[in-house]
Amino acid sequence: MPLQRPTLTLHPVDCDACGRCATVCRQHAIRPGPNYIYVDWSLCDGCGKCIDVCDRGAIESRGGAPAASGAAKVPSGGLVIGAGASSQADPRVRWTLPEAAVVLVVAVALQAAMQMVLASGTVRSLATDGTMLAKGGALALYYVAEIAVLLLLAGRRGVRFAAAYRLDAPPDLLSVPLGLSMLAATWLFSMLYRAAAISAGWRPPASDSPSLTQLFGSDAAGMILTVLVVVLLGPVVEELLLRGVVLTALQARIGRWWGIAISALMFATLHGSLWSFVPLTFLGLALGRLASDRRSLWPAVGLHVLYNAVIVLPAFLIAART
Repeated sequence: MPLQRPTLTLHPVDCDACGRCATVCRQHAIRPGPNYIYVDWSLCDGCGKCIDVCDRGAIESRGGAPAASGAAKVPSGGLVIGAGASSQADPRVRWTLPEAAVVLVVAVALQAAMQMVLASGTVRSLATDGTMLAKGGALALYYVAEIAVLLLLAGRRGVRFAAAYRLDAPPDLLSVPLGLSMLAATWLFSMLYRAAAISAGWRPPASDSPSLTQLFGSDAAGMILTVLVVVLLGPVVEELLLRGVVLTALQARIGRWWGIAISALMFATLHGSLWSFVPLTFLGLALGRLASDRRSLWPAVGLHVLYNAVIVLPAFLIAART
C-alpha cells in the first residue's frame, strides 16, 4: 500500500512540552518534548484532537489521510523525515549553546569597544559640535556588527535569515493585547522601582557617556536618528540575539522558564547599568515570555520597540523645553 502524507504540520520549536496532546491522543502516537515532537505515523489516525488542545500553534492541520504502516516518524530533532513526509515541517534552526555563547561573547566585546569610544574625549567633543559621527555612529556600527554575526550564523546553517530567527511567521491577533498589557506592566514596574530607589536614597548615577540628546542632537535630525537607531534598530538586533538565539538554545536544554530567566539576566547585564538592572531584568522576563509563547519573534520585537519609544519621547520633550 503506498504511503500517504501525514495529516499534521509540526512546529517543534514552538512546543513547550505541556503534554496535553499526548493526553488526548487515543492511539498514543504523539510524544512532545522541549523543541521536539515525536509522532508515530503508523499509529496516528488523524483525529485532530492534538490540534484542538495545542494553544501554541506547534501542531496544525495540513489535510490528507493519515500515514500507513511504516510511514515516516519525527525524531528527537523535531524534523519530519522519510517517505511520505514533508521537508517543510519546521525549517527553523535549533540553536546550540556554543552558538549562543559565540553571539554573547561578540556582543560583550562590541559593547565594551562601543563604551570606550563613547567615553573618549574625541567623541565627547564631536557630540558638542553636533557632527554626524557623534549622532549615533558608534552605536549604529555596534548593531550593524551584531547583524553581521547573525547573518554569518544563519549562512553557516544554510537557513534563510528570516526563518532562522522566527521572523518568517506573522504575529497572531492575540499578540496585540498581550504585548500592550506587558508594555503597561513593565513601564509601571520601572516607574515604581525608580520611585522606590530614589525614596531609599539611591540616586541615578551620572553617566560617563553622552545622553541621547547629546549623542544624536536635540533637533529634528537628532530625533530621527534616535528613532532609527535606538527605537527601531536596537530592539530588533537585541531580540534576534537574546530571544532568537540565546533563549532558543537555553530553553531546549534547561527548560522554558529557566531559559527565560537566564536570558533576561543576560539582557540586563549587556546594558551595563546597575541602576537599570532590575527593571531591565523585568522587561527581559516579559520579552522572553512573549517570544516563547508566540510562534513569531515579532511580538517581542514590537514590545521592545514600544518600550524604547516611551523612553525616547520624554527625553526629547524635556530637551525641547530647555
